[in-house]
Amino acid sequence: MNRLLTITKDSGAGIAMISMILAYFDGTLHFLFALFIGFIFNIFAGLMADKVHFHMWRLCNFKGHKFKDSLLELLLITCVTYLLKLMMDLTPESEKSIYVAQVLMWMALYYYVTNGLKNLIKVYPKSRWIRFVYYVITFQFNEMAPNFVKNAWDKSEKKERLK
Repeated sequence: MNRLLTITKDSGAGIAMISMILAYFDGTLHFLFALFIGFIFNIFAGLMADKVHFHMWRLCNFKGHKFKDSLLELLLITCVTYLLKLMMDLTPESEKSIYVAQVLMWMALYYYVTNGLKNLIKVYPKSRWIRFVYYVITFQFNEMAPNFVKNAWDKSEKKERLK
């Protein structure tokens, strides 16, 4: 009987811990799902651009290092975002931490979607619709983003052009 009570207490503590961890991600969980969907879209578009196909249950033209790098990039984006959110939660301005995480996730989503559309343009060069969607997203991002994001994005694009 004592053993049953101990197991019940331990499982109750475990459930409480899991609930607290999930509650921390609650405000940004939808953004995390959207980020994962953007990642999947980017991966499939990249596979199409590299002309990866199945042959006899094997992937031909598949470069495993690109996929590994993409997974590490997703992990890095997620970890940095939530690390910054955690640091903001420790300051007196903790109510703005969700805003910081959401802005960073929007920027990552923008990156994934535009990169995926660039890859689809390589696969379907005659598709005006894909090209139109790409241009609308790239030009309208600057209109919707906060000023500090616009300025940082413009600086990074200028540095990229100079390389």
